[in-house]
Amino acid sequence: MSRTWKDIVRDAFNDVTSRYDQIGRKTGGRTLSLVISPKAETLAVREWQSYIPSVQARFAFQEINILDITVEETEKIGLDEVVNLLENPMIGEDPKKALGLRWENAAIKKMITICKEEHEKKLIIYVTKLSALYPATTPKNILQKLWKNIDQITVPVVLFLPGTEKE
Repeated sequence: MSRTWKDIVRDAFNDVTSRYDQIGRKTGGRTLSLVISPKAETLAVREWQSYIPSVQARFAFQEINILDITVEETEKIGLDEVVNLLENPMIGEDPKKALGLRWENAAIKKMITICKEEHEKKLIIYVTKLSALYPATTPKNILQKLWKNIDQITVPVVLFLPGTEKE
């Protein structure tokens, strides 16, 4: 029987809130990836958010919207400059890769900053709009950077990954 995106979101929410302290004990990585069709992501995130009030007494949730990060980082450089670099790269340079790396680092830095802040409740970070990374980079690179920074990202991170579940 195939699970719907609603089943995936509900089960993940229940897992991360009921087994908060056990997430990552065996693997070392406190990540939970939900593979959701890009068409259903907005609905899936709303579904996730609809469960939050039921556990707000014990948990705090922080959303990291990758689309917002890509926009912020692009604006820091200047959109015209980014377009110019992409259209007229210098010899030996890969501006698309450099832009992707900048976005990845900004996302990880934001997660680390959030983890360093004081929280009265158990914190859960959830990452949305990962498809905004394309074509400069991929969610896989975010996952790899999460692993590299495992000692600084000390709370469960739930990622809404764009894609389809393969049987």
